[in-house]
Order: sequence, then C-alpha cells, then structure tokens
Amino acid sequence: MTAMSRRQIAGTIVGIVLALGIPVSNGVVALLWGGGVVQLDPEGAFVKGLEAPGLAGILLGPIGIVIAGWFAGVRTFTTWFVLIVLGIPLLTMLWFYAVASLGGLAGEPF
Repeated sequence: MTAMSRRQIAGTIVGIVLALGIPVSNGVVALLWGGGVVQLDPEGAFVKGLEAPGLAGILLGPIGIVIAGWFAGVRTFTTWFVLIVLGIPLLTMLWFYAVASLGGLAGEPF
C-alpha cells in the first residue's frame, strides 16, 4: 500500500465532508436540542435552515462517497461495489435518523 499524497488526502476529506456534512450537522443539533443543551424555536430560522438542505443530503451523500473513494485510490470493480453497497445504505440510515430526529423535535416528523 502506498502513502497518500496531500492531494489524495484533501480529496478524500472533501468527499467525506460532502457525504456526511448535512446528516451529521442535523443529527448533532437534534441530539443537543433533544437533550436540552440548546433551546430552539421549532418555527425559527435556524431550524428551517437546517431542514431545507435535508433533501440535498440524498444527492450529496453518494457524490461524496464516490469522490472520497476515487481520491482514496479505489479503482477495481470489486472495491467500488463494496464501497457503494455498504456506504450508501449506511449513509441513508444516518440521513434518515438525522432528518427524522430534527423533524420530530420541530413538530414535523414527516
């Protein structure tokens, strides 16, 4: 296994941030809000601002997985297949949990 260059590391990090940025931010806010750490208005601009890009996470997730995989050096069919078959369902579960948690706290579960 060869060492990754700075360009590969940066590309992999960009892909991971694209894939996980929206679900993780929504999930963290939902956990903090549900635990009473932060007090938010369910109809406020902050909550609406987090809910708005929620659907974009469905598109950015697979795009981020592909970008991270490409820069990490995934090149064979088998490794792409495993990355997609494992990555997209796990990311979808994380996205659904985050969106449902935040929406539930805001009074709009679905």
